[in-house]
Amino acid sequence: MEDIYNPNQQIHIDRGTRKLVVRSSQDTTPILEQNKIFRNHVPEAQRGDLQRIAQIPVIALKLKTKERFGHSNFYKLDNEQQKALIREMVNSSEYMYFRTGDKRL
Repeated sequence: MEDIYNPNQQIHIDRGTRKLVVRSSQDTTPILEQNKIFRNHVPEAQRGDLQRIAQIPVIALKLKTKERFGHSNFYKLDNEQQKALIREMVNSSEYMYFRTGDKRL
């Protein structure tokens, strides 16, 4: 069954475990392509006090939250946990394609 309010989400009941399963998806291609453009063609944007250093897809935040805290609700985390998770993702070479330049947190 597809959620009529969120077309990127499928909801069904697993017959084996009898649990509600919510499967979310997000097309991350536009975000990754935009990040690549910023990394390669906009070095002047990396100057000044306010700089965009990364653009992280929401689905990636949910997956990392699930991995670390056992649930996928990034917004349920307190402010310090959110900051630590984002800092880890931005500074990690595993998620380097989320960065828009060579800056780190």
